[in-house]
Amino acid sequence: MDVLVAENGAQGKHALVPLVASSVAAPPSVPSNVVTDPQFAAERKAFMEETTEFVEKYHINELFNDLLKELILNYPDNPIEHLIDYLERPPSLRVVIIGPQACVGSQRSELCDKLADTHGLIHVHAGRLIRAYLKKSDSGLLSHCIQKGELVPDSIAIDAVLPIIRKNGRRGCVINGFPRTRVQAVALQESRIVPDKFIILTVPGRDLQVYFQLLPTTEEHETNAARNSLVDETCHNTPQASRMLGYEQAEKQCSTKARAYERHISGVMQQYASAYHTISTSATLDETLQKIRVLGPVGSGKSTQAKLLADWYGVVHVDAQQLVRELALKDEKLRTVLHESEEKGTLLPQEFVLPPILNRLRQADCSSRGWVLEGFPQTCSQAEWLRNMRLTPTQVIALDIDAVSQAITGDA
Repeated sequence: MDVLVAENGAQGKHALVPLVASSVAAPPSVPSNVVTDPQFAAERKAFMEETTEFVEKYHINELFNDLLKELILNYPDNPIEHLIDYLERPPSLRVVIIGPQACVGSQRSELCDKLADTHGLIHVHAGRLIRAYLKKSDSGLLSHCIQKGELVPDSIAIDAVLPIIRKNGRRGCVINGFPRTRVQAVALQESRIVPDKFIILTVPGRDLQVYFQLLPTTEEHETNAARNSLVDETCHNTPQASRMLGYEQAEKQCSTKARAYERHISGVMQQYASAYHTISTSATLDETLQKIRVLGPVGSGKSTQAKLLADWYGVVHVDAQQLVRELALKDEKLRTVLHESEEKGTLLPQEFVLPPILNRLRQADCSSRGWVLEGFPQTCSQAEWLRNMRLTPTQVIALDIDAVSQAITGDA
């Protein structure tokens, strides 16, 4: 750690990493006779289990990683005061999502919109910012780059996008389509903007050119008229010759785009070699985020099946009734209403059910891993509410009456 800091010229007040490392005292040695004491061993085991549970529950490792990153990036004169100020700010999140525009452009934008909406972030759409930046100059560069199948110069992309990222740095943002080249990636790093997540959407290499050919980008549609006009003039308005030349130009452009993308994305991946994650856009259903709703009458084994599904897919099991009961232990009013509802055999009023369900399904573990929901929704209006909250299940599993009968008779 000391060598790394020295090579980057961090001296004096900037030598924070050695300062932090040297301030951590080595754990005291334990006498050998104490270690062999059964009571001490049991207490130590219990302490370690409690500590591990606490660290995982409150994400202590991630917290210290963020604090160390904050110190290294900012080199404050007073590290302690700076960290206190950092912890008092609202938490922010920076996510970068990139991928071939023609293949996953709309899919990527939709994903960015959902992430921004779920986490209260700003959606920084690089393509829109670059187009707006070029339209101000009215230089025709955008149309030229699209016709040639080239990216805009790095200097323009950087000038158009980086200021917006810096402006929204403290609130948090989802950066869509930037950086697209190694030069842009270096500029992002030199600006001390460190993404919390760097995601690259991928398609099979053999299909890349085909995708570019089949799925033209929005920018291409904007210049189709000018390009077709140019082709017609070149071919002296001969329809057949015009179409042939248009096809040839389109195929050549797609090939150029595919090769350029592969070259540029390679540079970006090298720059973020230890930080990026790849997600295949051709993933099967088992590889995508699961949101499962389990339905069935009492005695159908909903809880058992929900737990098995959660274990199988590695998602979170959310039992709506259990969630409400746990909240009722701390809320006397809810406890009274729940007791009356169970005695009368009626459903709980919506105001006691919807808020805890929404809060639970939007927590980090459910958002990142997916979930299996049991005991909710119980009515059509609740199902509609889930849809309005953008929490529609990807799968609904209903246990029918035959399954119930088999369970009762012991044949299941």
